[in-house]
Amino acid sequence: MKLYTEQQVIEMIEKSRQTGLTAEYLILTTTPIELPTDEQIGEGRDEHINAPTIAEVVMWLYEEHGIWIYAHRIDQKEFYWSIDTDKKEFTSGENFKTPTEAYEAAIEYTLKNLL
Repeated sequence: MKLYTEQQVIEMIEKSRQTGLTAEYLILTTTPIELPTDEQIGEGRDEHINAPTIAEVVMWLYEEHGIWIYAHRIDQKEFYWSIDTDKKEFTSGENFKTPTEAYEAAIEYTLKNLL
């Protein structure tokens, strides 16, 4: 894929204003940069790191820190979270549209406030 850098675009605009040359002409006469392909980016790499799933994070928090996270259903369209530690239970003060949103908010709360 060929792209122009921000600096190249700025220079083409300024040159167009100064000389009256069309943008099309300047684009055709300016050498773009070439980005590496997906295959080139992957060359020499033996591993990829994926983000953990919600389930993996919940289990890690439990196994490593003794913290358990729940997403509770209020009705078909509302959920809230609770967090249970050895010492105390915490409950969200707001409702969420999906269990995923509730879990993500609970995980964020845990990472920011309980670890």
